Amino acid sequence: MWVFWVYAGNTTRFTEGYKEIASRLDLLKGNEQDVDILTLVHRWLSDEHNGTWLLIIDNPDAYELKFLVEFVPQSGNGTVLFTSRNRDIAALLAGSYRNVINIDVMSSVESMALLETKLEGRPHGTYEDRVKLCEALEGLPLAITQASAYINEMGPHMSIPRYLKLLEQSADPISDQHILDDDAGQPRRDTHAKNSLVTTWQVSFDQIRKDSPTAADLLSLMSFFNRRAIPAFVLKTAHIYDDTDKDHAFVDLAALQAYSLISVDQDGNTFRMHQSVQIATKRWLEQQADNRLEYWRNVFLDLLVSRFDDSTATQDSIKKNHVLLPHAYQAEPDIPTDPPGSLLWVNVMYHAGQHLMNLGEDLTAGRMFRAAAGVAKVQGNATSLIYLELLRLWGCVLTRSDRLKEAEEKFRDVLEIGGKTLLHDHPLLFESRLELAKNLDSQGNTDLAVALCLELLEQSDSPREISKIYSVLGRIKMTQEDYPLAREYLSKGLQELDKIQDRSPAICRCLLNLGITEYYLNNHSRAAELVIQARSMYSDLYGDNHVDTARCSGVLAQLREAQGRDEEALRLYETALAVFLKWYGADHVETIKIKTLIKYLEHEMRLRTDESAGTKRKEP
Repeated sequence: MWVFWVYAGNTTRFTEGYKEIASRLDLLKGNEQDVDILTLVHRWLSDEHNGTWLLIIDNPDAYELKFLVEFVPQSGNGTVLFTSRNRDIAALLAGSYRNVINIDVMSSVESMALLETKLEGRPHGTYEDRVKLCEALEGLPLAITQASAYINEMGPHMSIPRYLKLLEQSADPISDQHILDDDAGQPRRDTHAKNSLVTTWQVSFDQIRKDSPTAADLLSLMSFFNRRAIPAFVLKTAHIYDDTDKDHAFVDLAALQAYSLISVDQDGNTFRMHQSVQIATKRWLEQQADNRLEYWRNVFLDLLVSRFDDSTATQDSIKKNHVLLPHAYQAEPDIPTDPPGSLLWVNVMYHAGQHLMNLGEDLTAGRMFRAAAGVAKVQGNATSLIYLELLRLWGCVLTRSDRLKEAEEKFRDVLEIGGKTLLHDHPLLFESRLELAKNLDSQGNTDLAVALCLELLEQSDSPREISKIYSVLGRIKMTQEDYPLAREYLSKGLQELDKIQDRSPAICRCLLNLGITEYYLNNHSRAAELVIQARSMYSDLYGDNHVDTARCSGVLAQLREAQGRDEEALRLYETALAVFLKWYGADHVETIKIKTLIKYLEHEMRLRTDESAGTKRKEP
């Protein structure tokens, strides 16, 4: 049986392949100049008297298919095997998708076997190191082969841990280390083929740009996302497509899937991109004449900014924002140097930080606010609204972390700078004054905090602003244990919110604080009603697994315990504890507090059980 291999990436290579076949079969007989090589080989392959054969046609992706079909015979004694990066072209050549054999990435066992073979028996690292390398290269044979060749070539100067570090640096577009660009020789591969993984992928990129420019644009955009969960609903809204052509995004996604550059998750709503594809795409953009890397980074950042929803912290908006969070993390270390890009980056950090605050992730939110404020200041935006808002939010995070003096400085900086550049009644200045009042009260400067609130009350005519002031005054009076006045302030706050039919987190906080106040005034039934109402509204806004909903469960548990309803109280404590453990971990103050309350209640319940059992034993 004859076995022939022909590379079909272009006409010249295809003709060279047929010429080699003709030479091996001794068909030329010295008449190379006057013979039509393609027709000669086609005729020989079509002649059943010449026996059985297998013809492998490699990489016909960029070929003129009509030309290719003309010179590929259909013969009963021969078999043609096409190998292609493009599933659609493979199906066209094979007659249907049913005739296409998909070659997936290798399994972990197969990857390890290939790596062990290619490393030529040298140790280069531990077994765990080899597992990590196979996982990092995600089962791509060429990637594993290239990595092994590079490690072997460098000898004692290279180890698997060192290679993994270089691979990580390659993912950073500002790094000079691009390990996947290495073109380590592979003697068994086609001598014309490039061994660099980046170059190999870029052949597909160039073909996609030729066939479908919008698909190439989509690939460029996707290379900046977190590659493990790229949301389809975000891609559909990209500026690549106009309002009348949004569905074309799915056509382009299908084209990228056909080239195996991306894969779709089981839910059909998110896409994945191999790390080497992502790195190669960015290198490809960087190497273009006008350096499109900066352009597509800014398109990505602008898209994130437009998709974050800060209107209200509802369960729906939190869910949408949470999908975007991994991509904000992806953007965080890659700070653009151009002014438009850096401003977009600052806005992404601002929106992501706000979402993290809603989730109770204050430490990460503070990191983003601090970094974004620093970039804004360096770019000469130290008096801009976004810079002042970042300072205010940073101060809020510091307050919630009990770093009260640092937080006070941030609020005073906002008021000093904003007082010179903003109108006196600007909402940002109002919020900063109110946060400063809360901060001063937490530091023990209660009289100053109350005076600041009363000053704001005289200046405000907005029901929403007035309700916020009364809410803070109510909380201050709660800390002073002046519960009658606290109830008066909190009730006034609720009345203001009722005027505008407000159903935001503000009314939930007011209801919860009023419930706590009623508890201390020994109105336990009324207190429970208010806390249950607050918990129900928080659940509607955020869901049952949010810390604010859990906090209400913890307060309600204390009320039920005071009413002697121990079993119900214990269930509510445990519900709150599960949420706090998930959000905050075991060492957070709120988690420890709930654990202490549970331990105390369980101890009291055991004592009451023992007392009851002892009483029964004494009965005659």
